[in-house]
Amino acid sequence: MYSVLMHYIELRESLAKFFSVDDIQKILKINKPSAKVLSSRYIRQGLFLRITQNLYVWKTDLSGLSTYEKCQIAGKIKVNSYVSFYGALYYHNVYRFKPDAIQSVNFIKSYERKIENTQWNHFKFPKKYYFGFEKTSAGFLVAEPEKAIVDIIYLNSIGRHFDSMKMINIEHLSQEKMLKYIEIFPKRAQKLMKIFLKYTRKKGHVWLKDSDYDENDC
Repeated sequence: MYSVLMHYIELRESLAKFFSVDDIQKILKINKPSAKVLSSRYIRQGLFLRITQNLYVWKTDLSGLSTYEKCQIAGKIKVNSYVSFYGALYYHNVYRFKPDAIQSVNFIKSYERKIENTQWNHFKFPKKYYFGFEKTSAGFLVAEPEKAIVDIIYLNSIGRHFDSMKMINIEHLSQEKMLKYIEIFPKRAQKLMKIFLKYTRKKGHVWLKDSDYDENDC
């Protein structure tokens, strides 16, 4: 009982909010099979939650994860992926609302994971659309803000609607880059991009309201 309690105290003090079996093994200086058994026991006891294979989070820490930490986790869920859409825009400070879910792009497989009120979505894009991102100091990939907008518009063009586009601040973004990036996407996506840019210019401000859009355009 004493060693079990000491293990818990040591892990609680040393583990990050999200971690792997390897992290447990290193902290407790035990072999990998023992670390796997311990993690399974902690899941049954309600101390750990499994995000995906070999990636866990303390249950008490889940609701307090920051958007940045959720983006880090997204990069670990699918290694060949980059955070895009509203998570990327929030990261770049051009969208002021915390996203409900962290949504990423990869070229291998679509994936969705929801744990309680926390959600990660990975969309599979054709590989030719897999560009326009950078590596952060934390190691995860994140879309450039212009590419995040292009990705949103592409999903809109194939029926995945994002109403919050009216709240994106493009004041300091490159419209030329957006138009360049959208060139390789389907014609409908190109049309939607022009509509989006038309209204941000026409209204003379960047925080657009629902009434700013003509429904016949979209």
